[in-house]
Amino acid sequence: MDFPICVDLDGTLLRGSTLPMVARLYLEQRLFLLKDFSSVRWAAVKKSVCSRIDFSGQVFEFRAGLVSFLKERRDCGIKIFLVTGADQKVADEVAGRIGLFHDAIGSDGFRHLVGRNKARYLAERFGKFRFAYIGDSYRDMFVWRYASEIIIVKNSWILVSVLSAIKRREQNMICRFVD
Repeated sequence: MDFPICVDLDGTLLRGSTLPMVARLYLEQRLFLLKDFSSVRWAAVKKSVCSRIDFSGQVFEFRAGLVSFLKERRDCGIKIFLVTGADQKVADEVAGRIGLFHDAIGSDGFRHLVGRNKARYLAERFGKFRFAYIGDSYRDMFVWRYASEIIIVKNSWILVSVLSAIKRREQNMICRFVD
């Protein structure tokens, strides 16, 4: 299929989460202000914190097998999108370093792109069952319900059993594992 491929960041493209790195950088750069965390909107908190951080010199641990898989798909003409709950600044930094994404979409201070929010965003942008999605956790199940192809970076028995139930409902859905 020539549908675009959407890739999650934390735990999927990267082996870990960007949250501990962002928190560490924030504290190291002595920009910690308690008022930043008074907001209950996580997208706003992420935006506030990331707006004060310099990511230069930070190392991101990419999944080499997944990066190779994505480069092959891109070379075949398929558009690749980074779609993450991390702030847009983090998404742009990672996308700029790896250089294979058509676009990078992150949380923007208002919209927190995780779970149902990410699922709605992708279904509106590409259409239901008109995109492939690569993820790694139960939070991605909301998105996989709208994806034409499910790609998982870890072979977790919990994910496999839940995805089997989704696949039974959607007989045409493709499901595979990469690492």
